[in-house]
Amino acid sequence: MGRKKTDKSADYQVGFGRPPKHTRFKPGQSGNPKGRPKAQPTVAGDVAAVLKRKVAMKQNGRIVEVSMQQAILTSLAAKAAQGDTRATALLLNIAATYSDRPDETLNPADLALEDRKILDAYFKQNDGSRSGEEVQ
Repeated sequence: MGRKKTDKSADYQVGFGRPPKHTRFKPGQSGNPKGRPKAQPTVAGDVAAVLKRKVAMKQNGRIVEVSMQQAILTSLAAKAAQGDTRATALLLNIAATYSDRPDETLNPADLALEDRKILDAYFKQNDGSRSGEEVQ
């Protein structure tokens, strides 16, 4: 092809993978000084950050620090235990959605008669389409 260019020193040849010494990055100097741009905040990221935030909560007479997510679920479970049907339905829905065992489903035949009546009343109130007999 042609003669390779040489740097000021006669023993160094400039070529592929061997740039001239004066154009190389100096030690400690980055080739990308600004770095990769930071990601723009998203709603999903903001929600995750809020749910991870630690809050003080009273449990069993003691104040403990738990994540916001745990505090919300604990509060929801307490309302469900007091008989709030909306809280119960929401908690069961969350449990079914995030269950480790998706093959386990709630069978209405396994529920006590009183529990079935509560769920039937709830579904009649909200969408009118589901009852204990229709769910398989």
